[in-house]
Amino acid sequence: SITTLNLGGSTFDDESVTSFHKAIEKNKTLEELSLASTEITLSTKIQRSLVLNDELLHIDLSQNKLLTNATKLITKHLKRNPPLSILTLVGCGLSSKSAQGLCNALKRNNNLVHLDLKYNNFNDRSVPFFVDALRNNSTLLTLQMSGNKITVKKGRKELINSALCDPTSLQTIAESNHTCLVTLNEGKNGNSVTHENDFRNINALESEGQKIRYKVILSLFTLKTIAFNPRDFQHIPLELMPRLLELVQQEMGYGRYGREVWKAPIRAKGSNPRLTRVYEVIHGWSMMPSLFARGPGKRKKKAAKKRKHAFAFKEADDEEWTQKSRC
Repeated sequence: SITTLNLGGSTFDDESVTSFHKAIEKNKTLEELSLASTEITLSTKIQRSLVLNDELLHIDLSQNKLLTNATKLITKHLKRNPPLSILTLVGCGLSSKSAQGLCNALKRNNNLVHLDLKYNNFNDRSVPFFVDALRNNSTLLTLQMSGNKITVKKGRKELINSALCDPTSLQTIAESNHTCLVTLNEGKNGNSVTHENDFRNINALESEGQKIRYKVILSLFTLKTIAFNPRDFQHIPLELMPRLLELVQQEMGYGRYGREVWKAPIRAKGSNPRLTRVYEVIHGWSMMPSLFARGPGKRKKKAAKKRKHAFAFKEADDEEWTQKSRC
């Protein structure tokens, strides 16, 4: 039985299209299908047969001009949450109009792992839809979007800051997407503005706690997208204080901290304000006064009671014995 079929670059006449349509519709073993750079996907019948096949795990429709009906059928198929794990739609002419439907489908789908949308026509207006999808999907591991019309300072920066590391607060950072490796550029173009390569490296780590820690340090101390305010930590419990003091002393790239994800040059040691942060956190900590309070003074010791000897006699006993002895 055939599990992989690559027909990329092939040419089909009307008769072969009909035969292929029937074969795909009935096949129950095919898992990977590539129809890249063919015009076969322009047939409504073929499009319908592809999206109705629940056995396919990998579909590649790259370099084909997808009709509106085809995009709607793909979106409908994703909403049904089939076992499809890889969908490749490189250079298919997809526009921002199709972004909303596609992203709504991603919010409902938890099987798709890799989505390749390189070299389409998505622009800045499509970014909010992808942000919403990424914030509501934790199973998509890679999203390839390089070669689109998303600008660096607006669309790309918005997507990174809103989906992968929302700097509104420490809580929004923790609630951001920590699973998807988003590629918006090839190479280092625009990375100094968006730091998307750095956030992609962070999301590639295994530990979610380490991902959140790096993003917090980046936002607070390196990129400074969040103002460092010691008052934010004034009510932290005593048992978490050592962790906090350790965190405020870190900075990406300083002392080789975070070098597995942060590739920027190491900053000079003399300009690191780590001790100042430690002082500010401790000085503003609400529990600090009570921790070192002396209280009302020394405790008064109660006078110890003298233990009576087992053979001790009172003076009255002596007198009584003396009188009785004289009789």
